[in-house]
Formats: sequence, structure tokens, C-alpha cells
Amino acid sequence: MEKTNTASFHLFSLLLQWLQIAACVFLLNACVNNHEHSPNEHGHKHAEKEDLVKHPEIDSLYLDMTAINQTVDFHKPLEKPIWQSGKGASHMKDEDTVIGIEVEDQAYALPWWILKNHHVANLTLGEQAVVVTLCEMCGSGSAFKAVVGGKKMNFREHGIYKGTWFMRDQETDSFWLPFEGKAFYGALKDSALTHIDTYQIAWKDWGEENPNTMVLYDSQSKREGHGAREYLGYDRIAPIYRGTLPDSIGTDLPMFDIVLGVGSEGVYKAYSMKDLDAEGKVLQDTLSDGSTVVVFHKPNTTMAGAFVPIIEGQSVSFMVDNQGDIRDEQTNSRWNYFGECVEGKLQGTQLSSHFFIVKEWYGWYGYHPSTDVFERR
Repeated sequence: MEKTNTASFHLFSLLLQWLQIAACVFLLNACVNNHEHSPNEHGHKHAEKEDLVKHPEIDSLYLDMTAINQTVDFHKPLEKPIWQSGKGASHMKDEDTVIGIEVEDQAYALPWWILKNHHVANLTLGEQAVVVTLCEMCGSGSAFKAVVGGKKMNFREHGIYKGTWFMRDQETDSFWLPFEGKAFYGALKDSALTHIDTYQIAWKDWGEENPNTMVLYDSQSKREGHGAREYLGYDRIAPIYRGTLPDSIGTDLPMFDIVLGVGSEGVYKAYSMKDLDAEGKVLQDTLSDGSTVVVFHKPNTTMAGAFVPIIEGQSVSFMVDNQGDIRDEQTNSRWNYFGECVEGKLQGTQLSSHFFIVKEWYGWYGYHPSTDVFERR
């Protein structure tokens, strides 16, 4: 009897071990499957082939059927914003990346962690219709006056193209490049929106430069979910997005380097943020068509803007004085990072802007494969 009991005990122990192993395997598979379909991963819904349809007329363009059906929150544009004064905005953290713009002399900050849940914001700021766009994966954000032919336009995310998403307008169903503001397909093809100077920077730095800014508000829960893991300079790209880029990305810079892209109409140049840090607050340069550019950059941040250094037909040169202020050499007036003279003979003067945008290198190259790249002397 004792031998029988011992044998039964060993059999029971063996069965228990097998059950434990099976349970572990089941849990492991569940974790893997959950990881593959987690909304925090780059694939999101985009990685599921049944949600993508290749466009018959445009190479490397995919329509996202989920976006078309508007069944996922992060495909729905932001259209009812809640704004708060930036002073004492308790929902913000110093390190939060924001898209900063100024419209009708009022500064606004749109946090990544809010806008990532929409990608597109259709706004009215003062009397101006504005569209703001964000791709948190490729580190791109931009803003435009949302008016074509005197008519207000509304936009939404629509599919994948050139390493990022693209948008369509809801009035004509034309397709638009979301960070260039240009229509590339449909009734409004070749139309262009007016660009609004756009900065991507930490909330603390934006607030220091714009103490009266307004900031977008939302629940802290919106920090989680879709896009929560991405940040400016994130070093991964989903395969479906990579498949819409050129076969080879220019090797002038590392693929995920953050750059300031400058230029228009076939004349483009990229400035690595690392090079801008090394150059300091002011960089004066020349584009391939001979036009001049001055870049104002807050060192060790991603705040940078590109301006035309000409006032009333006269070239102006800039330097940094012993106190660290940006000044023009002609009148010794003081300037801020936004190309505005804030003190001196030229106070109130605003430099004209070149088109500029902060992006990761692959995203800039995907739009502009013929781009020049700044090289430090």
C-alpha cells in the first residue's frame, strides 16, 4: 500500500509540473500576442494588413481603412480644445514636448501627449482658422492657416505616405502632406496652405520664452495609450512606414537625428541639432540658390527657427554679445529666438521666415531626397 501511495504521489507531482509548464507557456503566448497588438506599439492598427489598402494611382501610398471608418480615437481630429493659461498649468510637466505657435500676437502650446491622440487639430485661434499636425513617431509637427480660396478647410488623418501619415480635407477629399501644407492629389492638387512658424520644445523652455502662452488641456489619462512611448528623436520606425520611404536613406546624417529642415521650391537644407548646438545661438548661412538664412537656436534644446536676414532691402548680420543676447551688428538692437527685435532702434521689427520644420532625418529626407546638409567648417 505504501508503494502505491508513493507512486501516486510521484504521478501527481509530475502532472502538477506539466500543468505549471503549460500555464507558463499560455501566459507567455498571451503576453506576446498582447505586445504585438498593443496600442502603445508602433504598429498600432496600421500594422494590420486588413486595415490597409494600396492606392492604385500613387506608389507607396496606403489608405488606412480604420482611419476612413473613424473607428479609432487617434484618427479623430481635435476640434473642441480646452485652453488654459500657461501660468500655473498643473497638468503640464517641465519636460513635456509641445508644439508652440503664435497667432494674432498670442502664443499657444499644444502638448505632444494630447495631440498624439488626434494627430490633427482643427482650430480657430482668434479670428484665424488653423490646422496643427503631429507625427510623434517621426518627430514632426507643423501648423498652417487652414484656408484655401477664402474657405475654411478641415482635415483628418487618412493613410500612410513617405514615411509618415498624410491627411485629407473634408471639403474636397484632396490628399495633403501634413508637414508641408501642400495638396498632392485630388481637386486641390498643387494648392498650398500658408505656413505658421512652428517650434517643438520642452514646455519649460517654451514658457520661459512665452510667459503669457495658452496651453491645451486634457486629462492625465491621455498620456497613456497610443503613441505614449514615442518622443522627439525616437529611434524606431514601423515596417509599414519604412516601406513607403526611398529604398535607401541618405547617409549624411544618422537616420533618427533631429534636424531643422529649411527651404522651399526645390531648395532645401538640413541642419543637425547637434551642429546647431555647437554653433551656438546664431548661425548665418547660404542656401544653394544663393539666398541667405540666419538660424536662431536655443542651445541644448530643439527650439530653432530660420529667417531671412534682410530688413527693408538691406542685409543684416547677427552676433551674440558678452551677455549672451542676440544682436544685429548694424544697430546693436536685441533680438529673440522668434526673429523679433525686442529692444533698440529696430524694436518691433519682425524678420521674414524661411519655411522651417523640426523633424527626424529620415522624415526630412523622405520628403526632400535632394536636400543639402549643413557641414560645420
